[in-house]
Amino acid sequence: MVQESKMKHYAILLILLLLTGCSVKNSPTFNTYAIDFHTQSKTSKTINKTIFINQPYINGAFATKNIFYTTKAYEYDAYAKNRWIDFPSSMLQLQLTQAFAQAKLFKHQSMSSSRLTPDIYLNTVVNKMYHLHERGESYAMLSMSFELIEKGNLLLSKQINRRLKCKENTPYGYVQALNEVLKMSIEELIKEVANTSL
Repeated sequence: MVQESKMKHYAILLILLLLTGCSVKNSPTFNTYAIDFHTQSKTSKTINKTIFINQPYINGAFATKNIFYTTKAYEYDAYAKNRWIDFPSSMLQLQLTQAFAQAKLFKHQSMSSSRLTPDIYLNTVVNKMYHLHERGESYAMLSMSFELIEKGNLLLSKQINRRLKCKENTPYGYVQALNEVLKMSIEELIKEVANTSL
């Protein structure tokens, strides 16, 4: 009888240990980063038209929440504990819309369907966006293009290929440099759009 009581006691203890052991599992922690920058572009004219900022097309694997790096040509790896907080296409669309609003170049700018009928569309394609490690230094690499379209006519086409040295050889250093490259590229785009006959 005493032995049977001990066995029940051990069985209950074993079940409690198993249950608490399952609930204490550590979930992996990730560092999350954003595409987030503030442009300084302000134009002297306002075009009495509405621009629709289409969601950018991001090529292949770069369209995920993974942040990619490379140490060798043609070979990309994703950081294990570093991710984008949202999909790059969504973050970039928001930044483009805010940049055009800040510039006050168009009467209205939109990134979602509204009651306004857009006059002009901005299409963006990101071909490559990654962290390059090379000879003890690292760089933010960006290859993207823009198209400005009105009534089916191409008004402006712009290709950007940039490489900017990171201040830190870390994923955070890469994100800082990438935000700076994107800011420079979008400010340059806004200036060119302002100089286009619309």
